[in-house]
Amino acid sequence: MKLFPIEEEFKKNPDLNPDELKKLMEWINQQPHLPEIADLEASLFLHSCYYSIELAKQTIDTFVTMRTHVPEFFHRLDLSSDEMKLAMNNSTIFPIEKSTPEGYKIYIGRLANFDARNFNFASGIKLFSMIFDLTLREGGSAPGHIIILDLTGVSLGHVARLGPLTMKKFLYFLQDAAPIRIVGFHFINIVPFSDKILALMRPFMKKELSEILHFHENMESLKKFIPLEILPKEYGGLEGNGNELCGNYNNFNLFFLFLNIQLTKYRAIFYIILENIYKHCIENQDFFTELETRKVNEKARPGKPKDASVLFGIEGNFKKLDID
Repeated sequence: MKLFPIEEEFKKNPDLNPDELKKLMEWINQQPHLPEIADLEASLFLHSCYYSIELAKQTIDTFVTMRTHVPEFFHRLDLSSDEMKLAMNNSTIFPIEKSTPEGYKIYIGRLANFDARNFNFASGIKLFSMIFDLTLREGGSAPGHIIILDLTGVSLGHVARLGPLTMKKFLYFLQDAAPIRIVGFHFINIVPFSDKILALMRPFMKKELSEILHFHENMESLKKFIPLEILPKEYGGLEGNGNELCGNYNNFNLFFLFLNIQLTKYRAIFYIILENIYKHCIENQDFFTELETRKVNEKARPGKPKDASVLFGIEGNFKKLDID
């Protein structure tokens, strides 16, 4: 995996000032608790914060702090693990190759296995974040990012397994830590109990996110925001099937179970079977292994150290409600 060239990032974003980026990098290198951060990665934070250095500093610290203290999302980033095999089997998550006319990048997520007993929200978020981490660093910034969640196959059993604390952590990361500009959050193929999902999300959403959150009863409604032709065929578009774009991992999960072998040892075999985004992630397992080492050294942090309770409040308040 190669980082998107910083020179190209400057060409892409004329408002990205080299001197401002240099100031941000100098600040990063002076923070004893922060891990190493590349120029491109710092530029992504600066871009996502609309070139505010102070806001970028805060976002970087939150980003790395979350990666340290939210293990269910950011630890054990091993795609050969049973957890991640199950996540790839149960979820179809992929970026759309084409962007909107505004240049917005689109990610689609949906269930691949409708059995709620197999659903693990945190593992799905981990898989999404891994895909996002890889594609963002390879493709650089975008004017905006759009997330589409397809509720096909979602039952009340799935909703019951979301968990308010897990939802709070996910939305906190999306709004306060991810180095992107979220410009759209869309739910399609909505279910009669979509209001329960919204009720779970609402307490943790900022006004900016609530204003771009939309539930669509049909694709014509989505068409007002996104040209359907750039979407996969099953959504009225002209691109390939979503399972093909993702890698259709669920069709060969039994192959893993039958052979019971390690990806790192027999990688060539899987290249014949895996396709597209899941295959690409597996090819770059070394990137995720290295990414997992980038954590905050709380002992070296200026001021008081942080932990999950500082970020999200007392977790005990959620224990009776969070059934993840």
